[in-house]
Amino acid sequence: MRNVLRYVAYVLGSCLVLAVLVAAGFSVYTLLSGRAEPPESVAVVEEAEEEEVDPVLAVIEKLGKRISDLEVVTVSETADEEPAEADSAAEEVMASEPEAGDGAVVTALQSTDQMGAWEIQYFSGATQMMKDWVFSSPDSSWAEFPNVDWPAGGFVAARGLEYGQELSDFCQQDQRCDFPVAARSYRSITADYLIDGVGECEEGGTGIGCAVILVNVGDVTASFRGQRVDTGHTITGLYWHGDFLNEAISALASHLAYRMVGVPSGNPASPGANCSVPTGCTGVDITFVVLSGNELLLRGHTTVVRP
Repeated sequence: MRNVLRYVAYVLGSCLVLAVLVAAGFSVYTLLSGRAEPPESVAVVEEAEEEEVDPVLAVIEKLGKRISDLEVVTVSETADEEPAEADSAAEEVMASEPEAGDGAVVTALQSTDQMGAWEIQYFSGATQMMKDWVFSSPDSSWAEFPNVDWPAGGFVAARGLEYGQELSDFCQQDQRCDFPVAARSYRSITADYLIDGVGECEEGGTGIGCAVILVNVGDVTASFRGQRVDTGHTITGLYWHGDFLNEAISALASHLAYRMVGVPSGNPASPGANCSVPTGCTGVDITFVVLSGNELLLRGHTTVVRP
């Protein structure tokens, strides 16, 4: 009886092992063939999870779409606004920057007069006192700057000019520069130049140097912008007596001629080799202007040659 029971147990155990092996083999087969399906309970849970997640995803997608729309609108509005801001800034910079070529304002020419060596032009703003001024012909022997008495010319320094600031290599970088003439002041420039409303001069190998005197009798600064001066020399300062500017201008013109042309013996007054030759210039082209601010009132011109 015991042996029979052992046999039955053996058979049942073998059948159970076989069943397990068959089931495992089937599972492996279905997994490898891609036919495995999750248990029904798992599918139900996943469906439940999907049903719970879908509303959240929908809200997120809606919010994302709205944010994207807002970004598109903001970017497009910014893209439209930025050029306008840039244009406005550029216009402000352009408005604040001085325009090249701002020189003397020339009004209507009233009359012209020949006074000794000077040709004088009177413009609409010239006063009667200016029309009564007498300008002396330049004297190239005038050795002193007109801040010192010059008895030979009957000149007293009280009617002259301050020797204020002096600068060599004036406007030397690209021959274009801005410069002021302060109120109740003067500026002399010796160099080739082109100053709008004032005139132009170029030595050009002729031996005739160039000098210009600008006097501002106005209450505001005369501003010259973008003017051409080729490696010049300038002196600027106050004038002492406006009623006698004709004497101060005549004295300064004479002294500039002395410096550039030289004393009557022919020796150059300045060791700077004016007109690029050791003996100095053979002559000098001189222009003076009287201004009120930038308005041109009076202009004189002459040429001095070495005696």
